[in-house]
Amino acid sequence: MIHIFYHVATVDSIEEKDTETFVNFYTRASEDVSWADYKGLFRAQIGSLIKYFRQEENVECKLNICIVGDGEVSLPKNFDDYWGDELNVIKLSSNINDGEIITLDYLHKYCEELPDDDVVLYFHTKGVSVGTKEREEQRLYLEKTIFGNIDVALDKLKKYDVVGIGKSHQGEKLGYYGTPDKPFNFPTNNFWWANVSYIKRLPNIYSFDLDYDKIYIKERGKGALTGGHEWPEETRYLAEQWIGYAQPKVHDLVKNISIITSVTKPHNVEIIKNNIQSIDKDGWDVEWVLIIDDSLENFKFDIDEPWIQVWFKPILGWPGKLDGINWGLRVANHELVYRCDDDNLVHPNFFKGLTELTKQDAKMYIVAQDCDEQGYGGIVKTDEWFRCGNIDTAQMIFKNPYQEFKYEGTPPQDPKDTKHIDIQEDWHFANEFRERYGVENMVFSDEVLCYYNRLSWDINIVTETNLKW
Repeated sequence: MIHIFYHVATVDSIEEKDTETFVNFYTRASEDVSWADYKGLFRAQIGSLIKYFRQEENVECKLNICIVGDGEVSLPKNFDDYWGDELNVIKLSSNINDGEIITLDYLHKYCEELPDDDVVLYFHTKGVSVGTKEREEQRLYLEKTIFGNIDVALDKLKKYDVVGIGKSHQGEKLGYYGTPDKPFNFPTNNFWWANVSYIKRLPNIYSFDLDYDKIYIKERGKGALTGGHEWPEETRYLAEQWIGYAQPKVHDLVKNISIITSVTKPHNVEIIKNNIQSIDKDGWDVEWVLIIDDSLENFKFDIDEPWIQVWFKPILGWPGKLDGINWGLRVANHELVYRCDDDNLVHPNFFKGLTELTKQDAKMYIVAQDCDEQGYGGIVKTDEWFRCGNIDTAQMIFKNPYQEFKYEGTPPQDPKDTKHIDIQEDWHFANEFRERYGVENMVFSDEVLCYYNRLSWDINIVTETNLKW
């Protein structure tokens, strides 16, 4: 069973709306944000919830509407006709400063009585105090992704503790004594799915000793916590991070990939950039990590764009280029990564093929490549292949092994790190993956997703560093 917890912050209205019929509740949201008082936002989100959940006929739900603040909410007159499942509307507090903390505490206690195999969906009145078009677009995206992937979320919760959007990483306490010392992941924006069995492992959200100097602004007679303190703005981070406090295994519903390129052939960069940009992304969010030889710092690259991450490192020569790729693995933001050499191109089917491949949960996906007239590029799953096959790392799309060992701040300068699997000679890297994770965590496909050595092999760097070659 799905238990939905909807936190409603009844912030004072900007403009009253009196919409009586359900049909306008979620269409209004895309027209403008003049409705962005809490009543209008409540109606829009209830509409979104029904829009997506009424498509799932075999899903049993209970909706808990948790109200905080001195305002009231009212459901559309024909709500029962659309919803039909269980409903619980509860006023948790008249103090708006109790924020999401009190709702999450209620959720936590509620789950103590639930079966472990039930699941929870949590969301809130995103943007109620802001009311900008940008925040509105963000909310609609969150709802589409979280509500619109019910089947995917329920399936992923068989292997993961939490399912959400994005995967933030935290390795410090932010002023809260008693919060985890170990790094932990949690979804962004506090819209998430979770297993009840995991919720039961979380600490009570009111149980922490707090550093008043860091997180409290002033004292009042009565506030959100015992002791007369009131939550300031900064404490919303506690609400967002609490879901990560038992070190969950988190699945990100957004399709993200980091493409890593080690650059010693600068004239190929523009070609590869245009190649990546020209392909249908099929919903994938792409980060391109460029590790460029430091002799090229004065070269005029057209790469000042938010989706491109650039590092200059001394990588010319062998194995310098591999060291560059390993640096890229350390700084890549996404779990799934792909190495695209600076003389390769990605195939027009790359992202659509990736969508199909990643329906299988694996650590590495090994694909075929178009080698033109060079005569190889297919794959065979045999022990001999692992030992000596002509395999190219440009055929490997894999879960970044560096994600298992998070770094705080800048990654170490030493490219050699025995904790991780470094990119090495191609087939050797595949062997290392097999030894660590097992061949059952590797998917083999004859789908062509990349081109082999289609660009110039010329180094195109005229400096004394060429002597390394």
